[in-house]
Amino acid sequence: MNVRRSSPLCLAHLPVAVFIAIAATTGCAEDSIVPGGSQPMDGGSRDASSADGGASDVVTGFDVGRDIPTLDAAGTDVFDAPGVDVDAADVSLDMPTDSDVSMDAPARDGSAVPDAGGALDVQQDPMDPPLDPPKLTTHRLTTRGDVLIDELGRAVILRGVNVGGRSKMPPFLPFEFADAGEIPAQADKLMSSVRALGSNAVRLTFSWEALEGVRGTFDAEYLRRYGLLLDAAQKADLHVIVDVHQDVFHAAFCGDGFPEWALGDIVHGAPHYDCVFPFWSLPYFDAASTVSQAFDRFWTNKDGLFDAFEAMWRHVAREIGRHPAVAAFEIINEPGAGSTALDVMGHTILPPLYDRIAAAIEVEAGAAAIVCDEPVSSTADIQYLARPSHARFVYGPHYYDGATTLGIGPLDANRIRTAVTALLARTGGWNAPTIVGEFGAPNSVTFKGDYLAAIFDALDTGRASGLLWDVALSNQKWNSEDFGPLLADGTETAWAGILDRPAPRAIDGTITSFAWDTAAKQFSLAVSSAGDAVSQIYLPVRHLGMSPDIAVTGARFRWLPASGQLLVAAPRGASWTVLVKAR
Repeated sequence: MNVRRSSPLCLAHLPVAVFIAIAATTGCAEDSIVPGGSQPMDGGSRDASSADGGASDVVTGFDVGRDIPTLDAAGTDVFDAPGVDVDAADVSLDMPTDSDVSMDAPARDGSAVPDAGGALDVQQDPMDPPLDPPKLTTHRLTTRGDVLIDELGRAVILRGVNVGGRSKMPPFLPFEFADAGEIPAQADKLMSSVRALGSNAVRLTFSWEALEGVRGTFDAEYLRRYGLLLDAAQKADLHVIVDVHQDVFHAAFCGDGFPEWALGDIVHGAPHYDCVFPFWSLPYFDAASTVSQAFDRFWTNKDGLFDAFEAMWRHVAREIGRHPAVAAFEIINEPGAGSTALDVMGHTILPPLYDRIAAAIEVEAGAAAIVCDEPVSSTADIQYLARPSHARFVYGPHYYDGATTLGIGPLDANRIRTAVTALLARTGGWNAPTIVGEFGAPNSVTFKGDYLAAIFDALDTGRASGLLWDVALSNQKWNSEDFGPLLADGTETAWAGILDRPAPRAIDGTITSFAWDTAAKQFSLAVSSAGDAVSQIYLPVRHLGMSPDIAVTGARFRWLPASGQLLVAAPRGASWTVLVKAR
C-alpha cells in the first residue's frame, strides 16, 4: 500500500508537518488520479451478452496433484449468513428447501400461495424446473469489452479483500502457525471469515522473495502453502487474483517483494518492517535512491533480472495457474519508475513489458484476465499508463485518500465519490474492465465506515470491481499498518459490516445499473439483453433479513437465504429488474 496523489504534491510523500497542513484541504490517492471537477462516467453498460450467449477464452483444466471438487456456484460448503443461526449441515443449495422462495411473474390474482411445507413458492408453469445455481468448473475470468466474464459468459463483479500485508513478511502467510499441519485449518478459517464479509474475491499476495530466495531455485514448500490458501478460497467460493506483490522493492528498504539477489551490488542493510508511514514510500520519489537504482536494474534487465522475473512468472503460472480458484493474475503491484520519467514509464516501458509477461502467463495457464497497475506517482490528474495491447488486459489502479488516511475530517463523501468516479472513467476508450485493486483507511479513522460507503457507492454506479486492503489473522503488522476488518482471532471490527453489501455477482445480460441505499436498506438492479444462463445476485442477510421483500419484473427468481443468493432467469433478450427491501 502506498498512499499518493490528489494534488500537484502528494500528501503521503511529504514531511509529516507539511503533510498534515496540506491534508486539511485536499486528498491523496494511492495509485489513482483524483482530479477536481472531473465529469462522471457516462451511462455505458457493462455487457456480458453475445450473439451466441457463450463464453470465450475460458480454461477449465487443472492438475497440480490436489483433489479439488467441481465447483458449485452456490458453494459446496454452506456458510451461515452473518448474524443468522443456520445449520449448514441441514441445507442443500442444489435442491429446493423449505426456506427457498421460487417465483415467476406475479400470480394472476396477485396472490402468493404457500406450499404444503409453509414456504412461499409461486410458479406460473408447473412444468418449469426450479432455478438452481449453475455448476462451474473454474473461477477463471476472461474479458469481453469492459466486463469480466466467467465460463458461462456472465458478467462478473468482484467485491472482496486483499490477503494481505502479513504475507509480505516471513513466513509469507496471512497468519502464524506452530506446525505446518495447522495451515489448512487456518486457511479455511481465514477464507470462511472473508466469505462472511460478503466477499466473492480475494487479491492474494504472492512473494517472489519467498519463492526464489536463491536464484534459479524455486521453493516447492512455499508453492504448496500458497496452494493450501487457494484450496481454502475454492471451498469458500472465492475468486482469487494472484498478486505478485512488492513495495519499494525489498525488505532492506522497509519494503517487500523482490529477492535479495535482485539487488545485485546495491549496498543495503538487513530486512526490517518498522518504518512509520509515510516514510517507507519516500524512496520511490528520489531518482538517486537505492530503491530507484534497483528499479532501474529491473526495467533495463541488468544481469538478466527481468528475464528472471518472466521465468518466475512462467513457473508460477505452470504450477498454480490452472487451480480452479484462480480467476486472474496481477503482474506486479505498484511498480516504481526508478529514474525514468513517469510519462515514459507509463507510455513506453510498462505496456510492452506487461504484454510480455501476460503472454508468458497464458502460455502456461491459458487465457485469463491480466491485471496491470499504473506506475507509482506523486502527481495529480495525470494518467500515465497507456493501454497494453493484451486482449484480456484489466486496469488495476488503487485508491487512497490522503486526508482520510490521516484521520482529518470532516468527511466530504461527494468528493470521494467524484474521485473514484473519475478513476473509473479512465478506461472509457480502452474497452477494458477496471478492478480497483486496493482501497481503505487505517482503523484509527473514526469516519472510516462512511468513507468506505462513499467508495462503494461510486463502484456501484460504475458497475466496477473493488477490493479492500487488507485481511490477516495476525497481530503482526507490516510497517504497523492496521487497515483490516478482522482481528487476529477472526472477530469482525465494528465497521466490518459496511463491506457486506448487495451486489450482482454473475449476470447473464447487460448490467445497466445497480445501487444500495444503506439507510433505507433497499437494493435495485436493472439488466437488459438477458442470456440463457441463470444470474446470481448477493443479498446480505445481516442487512436484509431472511425474508426480505423481493420484487422481480420480467423474470423468474428463487431466493436462497442460507447463502444470501437470489437466482434469476429471464427469456433470452429480455430486460428485467430487481428491487429488494428489508421488511
